[in-house]
Amino acid sequence: MIEFAELESYLMAVGAPNSVAETHGATCGLICAGGDLAEGEWAATVLGSDESEVVSNALQDTQPLALLKGYSAELMSGGDMGFDLMLPDEDELLPERIAQLGQWCQGFLYGFGVGGMNDLSQLDEASREVIDDFLAISQVGTEGIDEDEAEEQLTQLQEYVRVGVLLLFETLNPVPQASTQAPDTLQ
Repeated sequence: MIEFAELESYLMAVGAPNSVAETHGATCGLICAGGDLAEGEWAATVLGSDESEVVSNALQDTQPLALLKGYSAELMSGGDMGFDLMLPDEDELLPERIAQLGQWCQGFLYGFGVGGMNDLSQLDEASREVIDDFLAISQVGTEGIDEDEAEEQLTQLQEYVRVGVLLLFETLNPVPQASTQAPDTLQ
């Protein structure tokens, strides 16, 4: 597992332009879409930069990205609802937390597209609705918000995004069902 602060330090050290939220979103989008990218391409995608210096810096120490990818994939496929979004703690200012949720969704959509899910007509209606909602959330603003209402709405949106990711993952990566037929017996 990798913690928010640890990933934030890593992103700053390699010179990545993406926030922790956007990096985690892109990682989850790639995983949901089944994107099988080479290590350098994967790093460039989740870091939000194809600049050789940033990717080179990241490839010198791939452990944080590998931990992020492995832990996210494990939680999304676990089926126990343990998956959560990497977002700032509640002690951050509300407008920053709202912006970070938007960045998370933006990263997810980018990773989802790079991962191969460019044709949304391949998705069922519920999955397309989730993608449309993520697009709307990625464009959220903070002007003129009522802090009390916004806090509650942010919590609801975070839960919606979390469950939406799990829905997309399960839809696109179904677990093979065990056969319920009794095996043929030899006589």
